[in-house]
Amino acid sequence: MTVILRVALLTALTTASIPAVAPAQGTAIDSLNRRVVLLEGKVADLKQRVRMLETLVKADSSLDRSAPARTTSGDLANWRRLSRGMTMSTVRGLLGEPKSVATLPTFTMWQYPDGGSVNFSSDDKVQGWMEP
Repeated sequence: MTVILRVALLTALTTASIPAVAPAQGTAIDSLNRRVVLLEGKVADLKQRVRMLETLVKADSSLDRSAPARTTSGDLANWRRLSRGMTMSTVRGLLGEPKSVATLPTFTMWQYPDGGSVNFSSDDKVQGWMEP
């Protein structure tokens, strides 16, 4: 009986020392760990790329955007950008070349083909305008 008890005890100890996780499950865990490491690397790369793009956007937004892409007197939005005190070169950049220029002793008037006009004071600054 002691032999049977010893064999049973030895069998129980041997069975208890065998890992409960099957070998296939261990490789799945290793695979998941590798995937997590790869994904963390990709996230770090994306964070770096976003930081670079943000610096580009900030640099681009700091550029002067006062001049429109189209310089034409026919675009009402360009007329709405006019303000008193602007120089002749700024107005030329917004509206383009005038159709005619009338220079008088106290002011200069630029006429545009669409019927609009800009008046400049004697110091060549915008004094007023009439939109088309």
